[in-house]
Amino acid sequence: MRRGLALGAALVVLLAACGSSAVEGRSAGTSPGASPTVAPTAPPASATTIVPPETLSTAAVAGPAALTVLGADGQVRWEAAPIAGFVGASQAAVGDGVVVAATICDGPVAVRAWDLDSGAPLWSAVLPDSQAGGASLAVIDGLAVATTAGGVWAFDGRSGAPRPGADQAPPTTNGGAAPGGSGPAGGALVTAAGVTVTSPGCPTPGGD
Repeated sequence: MRRGLALGAALVVLLAACGSSAVEGRSAGTSPGASPTVAPTAPPASATTIVPPETLSTAAVAGPAALTVLGADGQVRWEAAPIAGFVGASQAAVGDGVVVAATICDGPVAVRAWDLDSGAPLWSAVLPDSQAGGASLAVIDGLAVATTAGGVWAFDGRSGAPRPGADQAPPTTNGGAAPGGSGPAGGALVTAAGVTVTSPGCPTPGGD
C-alpha cells in the first residue's frame, strides 16, 4: 500500500514538471502551429552611379599647368595647376561663366570645373565605369553635361551637384561651347565666350 502511494506521488510530481515546462515554452516562444520568426535581411545596397564631386586631390604636383585660359588678346588670364588625378585636359567646354574640362591621363574620366573669370576651382568628379576615350562636354542652361562610353552625366555647373535624369540631357553640342577634339596630345581645346582653353595634354611617360 505504501509502495503504491509513493508511486502515485512520484507520478503527480512528474506531471507537474511537464506542465511547467510547457507553460514556459509558450511564454518564451510561439504558440503551437505558428511560423518561426525570421530576422529581416538588409536591403541590397543601391548601385553608385556618380562619385561625389569632391573626389580629386587638391595638392599640386610637378609639371606644367593642367589648363590655361587665354583672353581674346592671347594673353594668359589664369592657369590651373596640375593635381593628382588631373594633370592635363583632353576636352573642355565653356558656358554660363564656367570652364569644364575632362581628363583620362591617369585613371577613369575625371571632370573639373573652374570659375571662368577668376579661375577659382568650383568642383571635381570622377565618372565610374567610364572607358578610354574621354568625355564630350558641354555647359547648357547651367548644367555641365559629360558624355562618356559609360553613359551621360549631368552636374550643376557651379556647385557640381549631380542632377537626376542625366540620360535625358540635351546633346553635347552647343555652338561655341562645343567640346574640343585635340585629345590627350593637348593644344587648344575650345574657344568660346571670348577665351581659348588650352592644355598640354597627358604627360609623356618618363618626360619632365
